[in-house]
Amino acid sequence: MTAYLRIEARLPLAAGLELRARLLAARPVWDVAATEDGLDFVIPLALGEMDPELTVVEESCRAVERTRPGLAVELTAVRVSEKPAPDPPAAFGPWAIDLLDEGQAPPPPAEGRMALPPFLRPSRRLWFGAELLAALIRDHLTPPPGAPDTRGRPALVLETALPAASLAARLAGSGPVTLAADDLTCASARALFWANGRPTDLEPVSTPFPELARRRDDWTGRFGLIAAHLSPYLVSRRLKTLARWLDPEGALALVGFAPGPQTAHLLRAAARAGLSLASSIALDGWAAMKLVRLPEREALPPLTGSVVPGLVDLPEEPFALESEANEEPAVDEESLMVEAEDEEEGEE
Repeated sequence: MTAYLRIEARLPLAAGLELRARLLAARPVWDVAATEDGLDFVIPLALGEMDPELTVVEESCRAVERTRPGLAVELTAVRVSEKPAPDPPAAFGPWAIDLLDEGQAPPPPAEGRMALPPFLRPSRRLWFGAELLAALIRDHLTPPPGAPDTRGRPALVLETALPAASLAARLAGSGPVTLAADDLTCASARALFWANGRPTDLEPVSTPFPELARRRDDWTGRFGLIAAHLSPYLVSRRLKTLARWLDPEGALALVGFAPGPQTAHLLRAAARAGLSLASSIALDGWAAMKLVRLPEREALPPLTGSVVPGLVDLPEEPFALESEANEEPAVDEESLMVEAEDEEEGEE
């Protein structure tokens, strides 16, 4: 019988959101819920193998404490026999959910319906993030009249624990879907596609992302849609690679972060990767954004001839008064802010 460890972290909400992002950057498959009082999550209790997991929790807490003087995260861990039972969802965006029982054969595929195998019973938090991502995917694949058609192009999805966005992209009209995730998520995605009558519409890839970034040169400019449901700290290190894989007319859909500092962190990383914000959603403490490539800039004409008149010498400046000479220059506080560059995954 599998046992579990329930971990609670008591800290303010803003610090809890940062701690959650750090935990999910190290362990993307964890289901970490944030409340006004802190974090609450359950992980498998594998005897003799818990030291690395608890080290991740402790180091993440210490990192948050270093950025917030006076903060002390209060941790409690209790052994439990089972995980909390999530409420089964009634729908996933525009698709009604058919919850399959153990051993039940899936129904024939039907328009507007999605069959969910019995082992996929995710928490409301995971469903909420997946639904936000599906909303961005659906909007991108249903352009308004007169806009370029975005359907039928290959899609790449990076997500863990809940592979529903992969199926949502295919049902909404994308081309073949590639899922880059861990072995367990890829296996769940294969079962989900099979239960919905689309066993050949998914290409699962469980190769670690840094290795994909180095070796998949054939993915350059390939995908008309890339979607990711990951920690903002993890996604920001991958944006340059994802921008390289994106079709020039494609879009990148992101979810899994909170409004505020995490959104700003992603937008700074997006600008460095040559991406700009096209749209965004914020709802119940979660945010999602759609990014597109920055347009190519036109070259400036040469600064000669009639474009720019000939330069002339300016008159010498009058001698400054002694009071002005001794006056200290104004300090631009923003110029003193130094932002550390994220190390891009896959770069050597």
